[in-house]
Amino acid sequence: MKRPCSFFLILGGLFAILSCQNSGISSDEELSPVHFVAKSAENAWAEKGIDAVSEADAIYIEWLTLEDSEIRKYEIYRKHEEDEDFMFVNSVEDTFYIDHDVELNKKYFYYVLAENFDGMKSASSDTVHYQLLEKPSRLFPYGTVSETQTVFQWVDVSKPQYYIIRVKQAENDQSIWLAGEILPNYESDQQQVLFNNNGSAEVNELSLGITYQWRVDVVGPGSNCGSESTWTSFIIQ
Repeated sequence: MKRPCSFFLILGGLFAILSCQNSGISSDEELSPVHFVAKSAENAWAEKGIDAVSEADAIYIEWLTLEDSEIRKYEIYRKHEEDEDFMFVNSVEDTFYIDHDVELNKKYFYYVLAENFDGMKSASSDTVHYQLLEKPSRLFPYGTVSETQTVFQWVDVSKPQYYIIRVKQAENDQSIWLAGEILPNYESDQQQVLFNNNGSAEVNELSLGITYQWRVDVVGPGSNCGSESTWTSFIIQ
């Protein structure tokens, strides 16, 4: 039997309503904007937010999950201080991104937007920035050493505001010493600090036969500016 046109119009309207209900978002709603994770203090052991990466010359950014919808992907946009416009960089399903395609001593700006499975996109997130400096190099101690009252040494050419030293046990990642705001020696690229010079370490001296790892963080003169050395291992015997 031939059905009237009004039947198909009603059927189509019902289908559209059901589709909006299944997606969890009505047709006139928008996705909430993405929010970046707030950057932790430079001397925090648990690091959060935009930061340098110890494993590479790269910038790490992270943001909060959108809870009001099923997100298919997040799109990352970036520009550096000499660019006029933001450019699309990549899309990810995770809530973090490591940008390896960066140059030292340039300030990069980022924003993120979300897209759900219906193709709906959020408004742009807030904007964060970071400037990567050169990593410290020639870290000592490394390998096998003999002194329990260890002097930590490194070479740095960036002339930063200050350094942060992190020492941990390699076996269990237990924090042994976190020394913040170590002032640089501006007369030389060679830098050094005696273990537990500020009395804040978990132990008075390092132990024989335990493998430790340590790292130097460079904190630059501006906000969100610095670098992280690679983790270096040593054992006292």
